Amino acid sequence: MASPLKIMIGLHYYTTPTEYSEHDHDHRNSEAVLDAVSDFVAAGLLKVRNKPSEYGSRYEATEGLEVWVKGLCDVRWPVQTWIIPSDVGNSGKPHE
Repeated sequence: MASPLKIMIGLHYYTTPTEYSEHDHDHRNSEAVLDAVSDFVAAGLLKVRNKPSEYGSRYEATEGLEVWVKGLCDVRWPVQTWIIPSDVGNSGKPHE
């Protein structure tokens, strides 16, 4: 599962040609950001450029990142299900 930070970083590289660190100055060198970027590279969702882009980014989004972001966009809103509490068994699920 992806943390909110990892989702923000993935969306940043999908939509913006700059380094994430230029966007989030407070956390740019944090271990969490560095780990998330490393995870994206290891998973093939970002690739390291041979030389930085004209905007200075060392990373480039791959087709895999596009697929991941589109998958996030396809997640539906949660829905609430109303039940009578006495109809719920020990498992927390309604009796059939």
